[in-house]
Formats: sequence, structure tokens, C-alpha cells
Amino acid sequence: MNLWHILVLAVVRHACNINWDTLQCWSNYHELIGRVMGVHATAFMEEDKVEFSYQSILDNVSLVDEALLEEINLLVVDGGHKLVKKKKMKYWH
Repeated sequence: MNLWHILVLAVVRHACNINWDTLQCWSNYHELIGRVMGVHATAFMEEDKVEFSYQSILDNVSLVDEALLEEINLLVVDGGHKLVKKKKMKYWH
């Protein structure tokens, strides 16, 4: 489980207010969540499907609380604003 998987699952858990059992089910069988995490299986690569254990999800995702998600959100928004500002200046001047 990498940091991206942990972040996606933490956002899903907090946004949907679901329990750990539901999160494990969704992480392994919900196609859209699998696509966002980059681990979805297709008809051509079913054998490469990544599955997340309950304990792995609990151990990792429980470290991310709503306060940390808010901090990450602020950093991403700030970075996006700086990026857009630089692009606007580049094209408008």
C-alpha cells in the first residue's frame, strides 16, 4: 500500500463516513475507487489485481485524520493557485 492508496482511502472513509469493513470491501471491489488508486483490474489483467487486507487498511488509513486531510487540501490548493498564477502571468504578459 503506497501513500496515494492511503490518501484516497482516507478521503473516501471520511467523506462517506464508512466503517473499516466497508472501506476494505470498496477498496477491493469498487471499480471507480480502484481506478482512482490505479489498481483496477481489467478483463486483460485480472491476475495483476491488487487487494488490500483489512489490517493493512486499518494500520495505514487510521493514521490519517480529518485535520491532516485539511492540511493536505490547503497545500494542494495553494500549489494549484501558484501554478495557475504563473501560467496566467506567462500568457498574459
